[in-house]
Amino acid sequence: MNNRLVSGKQIQSNFKKYKLIAITLVVWFLLSLVFSLNVLATSSYTPAAPAGSTYGFISVEYEYVVSTTNADASWMFDWDDGTTSSWLSLSEGDDSISQLHSWSATGVYNVRVKYRNDYYSDGVWSTSLQVAILETSDDDYPKIPVIPSGSTFVIAGNNYSYSTFVSEPKGELWYRFDWGDSTFSDWTHYISAETSVGVSYSWIDAGVYSVRAQAKNSFNLESEWSEPLSIEVVLDSDNDGLYDSLEQSLGSSPDDESDVSSVSVGSKSHFVVVSMSGDFIFYNTTSENSSVMSLGSDGGYLLDDDGDGSWDYVYSPASSSFSVYVVNTSFVWQTWHFIVLGCLLVVFIVWLLFKLGIIYFITYEEEIPKK
Repeated sequence: MNNRLVSGKQIQSNFKKYKLIAITLVVWFLLSLVFSLNVLATSSYTPAAPAGSTYGFISVEYEYVVSTTNADASWMFDWDDGTTSSWLSLSEGDDSISQLHSWSATGVYNVRVKYRNDYYSDGVWSTSLQVAILETSDDDYPKIPVIPSGSTFVIAGNNYSYSTFVSEPKGELWYRFDWGDSTFSDWTHYISAETSVGVSYSWIDAGVYSVRAQAKNSFNLESEWSEPLSIEVVLDSDNDGLYDSLEQSLGSSPDDESDVSSVSVGSKSHFVVVSMSGDFIFYNTTSENSSVMSLGSDGGYLLDDDGDGSWDYVYSPASSSFSVYVVNTSFVWQTWHFIVLGCLLVVFIVWLLFKLGIIYFITYEEEIPKK
């Protein structure tokens, strides 16, 4: 009886041991199968040819791209001129790898990439992309853009737009701007023929800058720089909309933003400046003229905007706004009215008394001596 119990326990123990061994063998087999399939798939993988220009010119850089989502792989470009790139890996968040290259001699080059990973360290070459490289001529380059157009007197820190174009261009173009402070704009997107392109920029420091434009065609050939547009940049220390030297000329402080208000007169924006002496000054941004406003009887400030001697607007300091001046047609007695009326009344009374004989004027006649 006891021998049967011992034998049953041994069988049960052996069964568990053999079951564990069997599971281990199955897992090992599956892992080996996955590894073998991965190596087989990798060894049979042929990358696609890199994408990029198939036509270009010597000494001009062109971009070539390989698309991938495999962050564990490395890629190397072969330029077919005796040079290659280093091994490159995919950056986080990217789905492609790109490289720039230029050739120093004319010819037809077979550009390809080599792929490798942990399972296939020798790598495999892609199919080739044929690139024809030619000599350049003057006709291959874009024409020089026209001188940029835009504001020539600007305030530092504010954005201003500048535009340019190429007359009678050949095909679509890219443009960029040299802002004269050792910085350049990015190349714009392709712009269709003879279409003006605009780019915005703001300067930080005061000074005089030369803005130039340059064009580039689809073969990455760049034009010469355009003629410069001279830009004067001034400071607005308190950021109230008026530059410092103008505020000083109007008698206000360039460090106090509360002494300048932006106001609308008609459909245009102008400024009201409170000088350090307390005067309210209107600055017309269109004519660039200024005038001291007169304090009205109701506490508003009167403005003769067109200089014809009549009031045009009334400025309210409380609301920082203008309203159209309306002539008051109702009669209001002033001091001088009473003085004139009193004088007339005295004259009338004297005349009346004279007519009534109450008073009279004595006249003297000079006696002529008899002969």
